[in-house]
Parts: sequence; C-alpha cells; structure tokens
Amino acid sequence: MFWSTTTFADAGTQQIDSVLLDVDTLTLEKLLDVTVLLEQCRQGHRRLLEYLQSPEQLHAMLDYITVEPSKDIPVSSQYKYANIVCEVLTSEISFAEKIVAGVEYEYLHKLFNFFKQKTELPLNPLLASYVCRVLNDVITRKHDQNWYSYKVNTIRVLGYIIESDTDVIELLLTHLGTTSVCDFVYKLTMDIKEQDTRNNLLEWFNKADFVQRLMSRMGMRDAEVHEGVDRLVNDYLDAFREALSPSLDRASNADPLFLALTSPKTMEVLLSAMFDHSVVCESSIKYGLNIVAALMGIPKKQQQSVVQKSWAPIYCSPQDITVDPEVHKLVASRFSSLYNILCTEPKGKIMILTYGEAQFRVGTMRLSIAKFFAQVSSLRDPTFIEEMIDNGVLRYLIFMFWQNQWNGFLHRDIERILLNILLMPSRNAGIKFILHNLDFLYNVMEVFKKPKSECGVRGHLARFAYAYRDVISREGYQKDIITELQQSRQPFFDEWNKFLSDVIEPYLQRERVRLGGATAPRSSAALSSLTVTSEVEQFSDISNWEVQGDLRVSDATSDAFGVFNDSDGGKDMFWAAKENGLDESNGSEGAIGGTPYQHGFDESDFSN
Repeated sequence: MFWSTTTFADAGTQQIDSVLLDVDTLTLEKLLDVTVLLEQCRQGHRRLLEYLQSPEQLHAMLDYITVEPSKDIPVSSQYKYANIVCEVLTSEISFAEKIVAGVEYEYLHKLFNFFKQKTELPLNPLLASYVCRVLNDVITRKHDQNWYSYKVNTIRVLGYIIESDTDVIELLLTHLGTTSVCDFVYKLTMDIKEQDTRNNLLEWFNKADFVQRLMSRMGMRDAEVHEGVDRLVNDYLDAFREALSPSLDRASNADPLFLALTSPKTMEVLLSAMFDHSVVCESSIKYGLNIVAALMGIPKKQQQSVVQKSWAPIYCSPQDITVDPEVHKLVASRFSSLYNILCTEPKGKIMILTYGEAQFRVGTMRLSIAKFFAQVSSLRDPTFIEEMIDNGVLRYLIFMFWQNQWNGFLHRDIERILLNILLMPSRNAGIKFILHNLDFLYNVMEVFKKPKSECGVRGHLARFAYAYRDVISREGYQKDIITELQQSRQPFFDEWNKFLSDVIEPYLQRERVRLGGATAPRSSAALSSLTVTSEVEQFSDISNWEVQGDLRVSDATSDAFGVFNDSDGGKDMFWAAKENGLDESNGSEGAIGGTPYQHGFDESDFSN
C-alpha cells in the first residue's frame, strides 16, 4: 500500500540527510528549520544526533535558551529557535547524558549560570521555563532509561550543585517568584528516585540551611516570591501527607526535609521574617499565614474550602501531621502582632458603591488574618481561643463584623470562628465568652427587626442563630452556664426563642427557594430535622443552604475591592440606597443603631 512505501516512511530521513550532506550550507539554524527535526531525533537518527550533540552545536543550542534574543529580531520570531532547541534537548535520553558529561560541568554551568545573570531583575519567564525543563529532564528517569544512566545523570547534577563555587541554592531561592524555578526546586528535592542519593542531597541541603533560607524569603518585598514560597511549602506538605497514608510504606515522618519543615526553628524563622520589620509587607502576611496554617497541620484541602465555598463552615479533621507543641506556642505568641495589624485600617481612596460610600475598608491583609483565625479555630484548641480573647482578637473581629456590613468574605470567616468555638467539646474561655456575650444576639435580632435596612450579614446571622440554638439545646452542653443564663435572663431567652421560630426558620426556608419556585438540590434531610449530633453530621444541612445561582466573587476580587455583598443567602441581593438604614453621621457603615454594638462594646473599646 502507498503509505508503507518510502513516500512516508523515509521522507523525513531523506530530508534530514539532504540537509546534513550539504556541508557547504549546513548551519544549526537551517537544521532547526526542518519540520521533521523532532521526529527524527526521537527516532534516533544517528548522523543527526552526532551533529547536534557535538560540543560546538550543544553550546550553540544552550545559548538559544539562556541568552536573551536580540531586540532587532521581530517579536514573532524572537523565541522560535529557543522553543525548538528546548524540544530537541528533551526529545532523546542521549542529550541529557551529553549535558551532564561535559568537561568540568561546562554545559551544566551554562544552564545554572542563567539564574546568575540578573539577580536583581525578574528572570525572563519563557527562557526560565526552557532552562528548567531541560534540567528537569536530566534528573527525571524516562521509562526507557536504564537505572545506571539515570543514577549517573543525577549524581552529576547533584555534584555540580554541591561542588560549584556559586551558591546554587541562593540563586534558585532568589528566583522562586518564577513558577518554573519553583517547580524545578520541588523536583530536585522530592523526585530523586534513588533514596540514598536523595538522602545525601537533603543532608547537604540541611547543612546549607535550605529550609530556613527558604522561609527567610518571606522577608523580601516581592509578592511573587512570597507566592512561590507558599506554593512550594504546601506542595512539600501535600507530598508528605500522601506518603503518610496507611496504604503506603514510605516513612515520611523520618524524612530529613519533613523534619526540617516541621521544626520549631523553621516556624521561628518564618514568623520573624513576617513580623520583625518596621513596616510589615501585605503579601508576606497573606502568603505567610497560609504557610503557618499548613505547618500547624491544617490540611490544604481545608484551607481551599475557605476560598471556594463562602457559605460553608469549616470543620477540619484533626491535624494530619504531627506538630511539635513548641510550634503552637510560637504561633500563639504572635497573636498580639496580628491584633495590631487588625487595628490598623488600610489606606486608600473611599470606595463608591451602589449603596453609597464604603467608609471602612477591610483590605487584603486584614482579610487574610480573619481567614487564618478561622483556620486556627477549626483545630478546636482551647489555648488558641484563650490567646485570641486575651489579645483582644476575638472582640475586634466581632467589631469588624458589624463595622463592615457588606464584606461577605469577612462575615464568612467570623461566622466560622464563632461556630467552631461553640462546637468545642469541653468548656473553655471561648465558649464562656460567646455564651455570655448576649449583645451579639441582641444585634442579630435588631438586624431582622429592620427589614428595610439593607445589609450583607443576614444570611450569616441566620445560620449562626440556628446553629446556636441547636448547640445549646444538646443534652449536657455547658449545663451550668446555660442554666445560669436562662434563669438570670429569662425574658431575653423567651424573646430569642420566639425570634428563632417566627423569623429565622421562615427565613432559612425562603433562602432555599430558587427563582421561579424551584427548590435548590439538597443531599440531606429536611431543614426541620437538622441536629448537631456528631462531628461527622455537624451542619451537613447548613453546608447545602447555598442558593444556586447567587453571585460568587473570587478571593482575588475581594482582595482588590475589600467590600462586597455575599448575597445574604440569595434574598438581600439588592444594594441599598444611601438613605436606607445608613447613618453616616456616626461614622459607622450600616451599624445597627449607629454603633457596632447596641447593648455592649463601642468603638472606643478597640482603640488600643
């Protein structure tokens, strides 16, 4: 048949041969322009590989991916050859073997020297991706590569890193803001298949204080580097969590990198890099708190749920990695610093929204802190809750809840903090604080008594009120405190119970109704059967009370603007007019009665 003839089978080989045999006009660029070049490299064309793997051509190809192209070249063609060269160098095992076999690491030196060229400027991300892809190919074992070849390649790369006069670790860590560099660092430390070689590498990395130097990068004024460190640390911990699974045999709890990451020294360096400055960096706090949460044993999956489901309370499982108690003490000792940041309102222009002027802004940094405390509360550790109360954090978060009437992201996190405290198994200062703080419940009722006053908190307050009733009605729950409160404040609790049955339950029922009368899909029992009976069943219904189709805004958007409506369960979706429920004369954005608390604290309590 015609496709089995030389027309297709040998056309590529003949085309390459015709170029190679024309010695007078043969150049690397002419060869790179041949359309079947990659196919012939993968098929192992002997004469082609011999030409490309000669020292002269290897140096020329590496120049394409390590040297900025001339500005005189048209933009559409500047990276044409660099792209083809990268594909060629990763197309065949023999290229990796030639690169590591260079005299005195000449080829490896050229690749790693790319990171040294511009230490004070961002790397060219495209060239960096080419360089890192070639290096990744060298240390990655291919399915058709024999073990000896792979081990030699790995040892040569690690030998260069250790023996080089240049501090390779410093070069890589400096450019963690480039995604491809971050990926290469991960592969270099985690994907070495030969365990003895990897242990030797990590032992050397530990002597070079790799983890501590990684955490110290959070003290830089570079948001991209902060994001890269956050990503790298979470990737490490995710890999160790997977390895710690009972289905696997690998003992990750003895891994040198894991031990270094979870050590108190690492946490101390991280916290120092975040806070020990005259002016804290916003991105350092934002991404640094993500790392702190991960090192405290809060699974990344639970951290992501905070972002992806703004309507669902957090209920984390117990810590899935072993955490040194000293780490928790170090974190708790910084709550006062976080409180100081919370008390500092971000600078910026007054935002004009549909309902009027947003006099108070939350800002990225304060929103990240609220999210962090929501994660910490999910651990149900009384020590953390007591520190939050002693340092004024819990009171100020509640104050911010009432002050920022339209920030649904802030409301979400504070709601979770309160619910997690209520659901703690034993008595502690947090439960006592919430149960005795009836001012919060007064304000909940006041919000619903003014239906014309538009605000973005009703959905959160309704869920909290319903959960509050279910929790305190459990048999034996804080019996002495509940009994004392009900006896001393009986009129209030009579009014509260009537409010729940007459207002909250109908509100939550309406919240579940979609436009047109269709009922939102649910995966559990009816609302009336909701109970809080076990850790697994806690708020399984509440987590499904989302109204499908209401407006959801990403965290990135919330960071940029800081003030948004969370759609209030789908019912209070209309922005209020300026005159509806807003008393601008008192300087409080939509606060009930003109103050953050009608019956309790006022703003002066949080001026310290």
